Amino acid sequence: MRLLLCSLFLTTLFYSSNAQSVIKGFVYEDLNGNGKKDKKETGLSNISVSNGIDVVLTDANGFYSLNVSNDAIVFVIKPSGYKTVVNANNLPQYYYIHKPNGSPDSLKYKGVAPTGAIPKSVDFALQKQEESKEFTALVFGDPQVYTEEEIDFFQRGIVAEVEGIKDVPFGISLGDLVGDQLELHPSYINAIKKIGIPWYNVMGNHDMNFDVTLDSLSDETFEKNFGPNNYAFNYGNVHFIILDDILYPDPRDGKSYWGGFRPSQLDFIKNDLKHVSKEKLVVLAYHIPVQFHNDEF
Repeated sequence: MRLLLCSLFLTTLFYSSNAQSVIKGFVYEDLNGNGKKDKKETGLSNISVSNGIDVVLTDANGFYSLNVSNDAIVFVIKPSGYKTVVNANNLPQYYYIHKPNGSPDSLKYKGVAPTGAIPKSVDFALQKQEESKEFTALVFGDPQVYTEEEIDFFQRGIVAEVEGIKDVPFGISLGDLVGDQLELHPSYINAIKKIGIPWYNVMGNHDMNFDVTLDSLSDETFEKNFGPNNYAFNYGNVHFIILDDILYPDPRDGKSYWGGFRPSQLDFIKNDLKHVSKEKLVVLAYHIPVQFHNDEF
């Protein structure tokens, strides 16, 4: 396994709810593409599903079960040779948000509305698609738009150059989608969707809720607009792991932010890679460049 990795491993305190529930469901082949599990559609075995820390494989019938806290997102890890549903904005719909009480009401920028009781079955649809081992993806770094005018500049100067592009299976933005003005996330999404391909997003330090005192709450608006900020997917012979490496508040002094990874993320990586072939190229995508020190090995 080749691993493209440059990162700083560290420990920091973070908040998690002690309340535990169980989410169950199926990963199935969506033959008619309607995003619903119909009677004739069967489950897919050995597909990875995660709660952001634990990773389980579906059984012979496509069934999975995961414990979750009251602040969790469950997602399927797209396997090679399949695609997930995308919404009208070309954002992949591979996750279910579980926040029974929703995000805090005190946030300047709205988070997730209360999700209520867990559905009887949380299912994930996959459709077969051809995937080459050699492919090109679009990668954007720091759109970081601060105003609607800059959204227009971004759309006309960058998006228009690749709008309707052919033979490119997906794109990804590596954080700082906007410049602290989180009400611009929908405008950014509206611009990106014009490219016409599935688009993944990484959280940057300008995409955070800064009016919080807990690191675990700094991503509430991002989760509302984009889903999990730690997730993975496969395409061809490549396994992509997307991570939020912005710690806020800075665990060293409680001020500003710092680049690094949380213990829960390292657990996710470890649990995820257990189910990834050693023949695959593994690519990590995160926002803040970080690096090892020699004494950390």
